[in-house]
Amino acid sequence: MSQGKFVILLLVVGSLGVWGCVQSAGNGANAERIRALETKIARLEDDFKASIAVREQLRKKLTSVEEERAQLSQQVGQPGLFEVAQHVEMNHRSRLHTALMSTISVLHLVSCIAVRVLGVDKT
Repeated sequence: MSQGKFVILLLVVGSLGVWGCVQSAGNGANAERIRALETKIARLEDDFKASIAVREQLRKKLTSVEEERAQLSQQVGQPGLFEVAQHVEMNHRSRLHTALMSTISVLHLVSCIAVRVLGVDKT
């Protein structure tokens, strides 16, 4: 092998070695970013689970209010009292519906953030 080829081979091997060292130094930053993203995803998943629990509580409360309204409507024989009870029930249902919809919006937002952060859809 001539000296020229040997020098070129040495330069190529040396360049690849330097490039490899630079790549491994960058992996520390990537690993740190991955850990930060994993922590963020874990926090988002906890928030998601908490939102689901709140949604279920609101659904149970709505069911109990509807049952109570049905019982009251059976007990009330006067049309005036029934109309008042129905109006109160509609206001209460509207508030529960608003709370449920905001919870669903938060869940959608959390899932969109998770998809954008990870770049994949986990569903």
